[in-house]
Amino acid sequence: MRFFLSIYYILLLLFTQITSIKGIPLDTNNVTSIREACNIIAKGLLDYYDGTKYGGTIGEFTWPYYWWEAGGAWGGLIDYTYFFENDTLVPLIKEALLYQVGDDNNYIPLNQSTTEGNDDQGFWGIAVMGAAERNFSNPDDDKISWLGLAQAVFNTMTARWDVEDCNGGLRWQIFQWNTGYDYKNSVSNGCLFHIAARLARFTGNDSYVDWAERVWDWMYGVGLMTEGDWWFVYDGVKIHDNCSAITKYQWTYNQGLMLAGCAYLYNYTGEEKWYNYTHHLLNSAQVFFKNMSDYGYPDSAVMYEAACQPSNTCNNDQRSFKAYFSRFLGLTSVLVPDTYPKIHKWLVDSANAAAGSCSGGSDGVTCGLSWTNWTAGWDSYYGLGEQMSALECAQSLLSPLRPPPYTEKTGGSSVGHPASGYSTTPQNSKPLSLDRGDVAGASIITCLIGISILGVIPPPYTEKTGGSSVGHPASGYSTTPQNSKPLSLDRGDVAGASIITCLIGISILGVIPPPYTEKTGGSSVGHPASGYSTTPQNSKPLSLDRGDVAGASIITCLIGISILGVIPPPYTEKTGGSSVGHPASGYSTTPQNSKPLSLDRGDVAGASIITCLIGISILGVMFWLFLS
Repeated sequence: MRFFLSIYYILLLLFTQITSIKGIPLDTNNVTSIREACNIIAKGLLDYYDGTKYGGTIGEFTWPYYWWEAGGAWGGLIDYTYFFENDTLVPLIKEALLYQVGDDNNYIPLNQSTTEGNDDQGFWGIAVMGAAERNFSNPDDDKISWLGLAQAVFNTMTARWDVEDCNGGLRWQIFQWNTGYDYKNSVSNGCLFHIAARLARFTGNDSYVDWAERVWDWMYGVGLMTEGDWWFVYDGVKIHDNCSAITKYQWTYNQGLMLAGCAYLYNYTGEEKWYNYTHHLLNSAQVFFKNMSDYGYPDSAVMYEAACQPSNTCNNDQRSFKAYFSRFLGLTSVLVPDTYPKIHKWLVDSANAAAGSCSGGSDGVTCGLSWTNWTAGWDSYYGLGEQMSALECAQSLLSPLRPPPYTEKTGGSSVGHPASGYSTTPQNSKPLSLDRGDVAGASIITCLIGISILGVIPPPYTEKTGGSSVGHPASGYSTTPQNSKPLSLDRGDVAGASIITCLIGISILGVIPPPYTEKTGGSSVGHPASGYSTTPQNSKPLSLDRGDVAGASIITCLIGISILGVIPPPYTEKTGGSSVGHPASGYSTTPQNSKPLSLDRGDVAGASIITCLIGISILGVMFWLFLS
């Protein structure tokens, strides 16, 4: 009996392992099967959405997924609603796309100014371009349209085209203060090329073709694209060496952006060069498909992110790249029909493998990163990018079964706003440039504002010092509770409030740039061994690491806090001062009219103004010395 029980448990274990690696059932020849698989994957994707949760932001996904990836996700879900003719998610997607447009309806919202790059804006532009091409439900506000939003993204991106460095190209970042502002990358320029191509086809306006050609020529000229036997798209170049040093990473989404862009241009113009470019880029895309001979499938090739998957170094962004690549392959197969056989075979093999990888998590259908070893089971990777990639790969199989992307002439209903993107249209929009004079001027203004706040404005009034508002201590209730009492604050409360006020002041004063160093623009030349009549043998320049600087900064801050906030204000006779006065002292003989000094509020205000002016004078001298 024990023997048969052992056999039973072994078989049960084997069965469990087999079913656990089976993944999501998918028959790529059956539309119903594809729909059911994509429904499961899409549900898992939306588990990462924060916009419907308490404290979440509409349009954004949970941390650690950046804003740009949300644009990518909504673009994929637009296709999901289109391929399966399912309107369930339309209100959610529509709300997200409109909530994030920003003040000027161009997808540069102020809440993203610390991270947003040209590529980030570009992926939201691609999403709304897709909405226009799929006749997605139009906005209720006639002043906003999906096509107009895509045009706004295009307009603001072209306004940042930078001819001063490397004779053209878009920088990675929009704002100077973001890391990467000195880098011109393929994804930013590829987004502009891609959006220009799609706008040209949708609107029939050849000026968009001109821009697409300009971007293509610049990328090719600077070496971001190669030709010959292999047409690769490299990651980017830094401007400090005139864009001569190329970062030669290859990513699926860069290849896809340029591939689909060429397909759109060929479909619109019929020009042979765009047809040839499409096929060259497509043939070279085989580097992103791993042959499965080692796994017993010699005729299969499965999509993978070649630059990071083999080394297990893909970050959160890179784990979503296969999603966009799949979408762009699907579009290419429709726009240039003779690419369909190759692309369809790749998508079929990859979709089967992706569905097989979706065997993890507590639900048993969480998708993994690696599709090339799905027979070994889930690879323990999970997240938004994994769900997006599996979804777009599987649903792109239906690209040829639905009408191709609409245009204005073939039924596209979205109305354009060709000059959109600005509150007012500037004639010479360029990247923001600030010199040292601008920074110094801003610093002085900030300093004066801080002084006026801290020095001239009198302290808050109280009931004893002239406050005229009458209190209602028990107010705020529909009925007055029995234990309602006036608010009581002890000195700890006051100290806490002082610290908070101090921190606000520090944040205001923090706009002033930090002290310059030799590396950041300091022009004074040092003499490390100076100060001795003869130079001692062990005299060396003082060496401070970042920890020393951080420690000194913390100490300085604490001293400032203690001075400004924690130490109580000067005592008076009424608040605890113990020193006894002698009002008539100071004379060798006491005069008959000697009286205590009397100062009214005008005297105090005058003294405050004089003190403030002295402070301004001192700061002015300091800034003059600094600038000179």
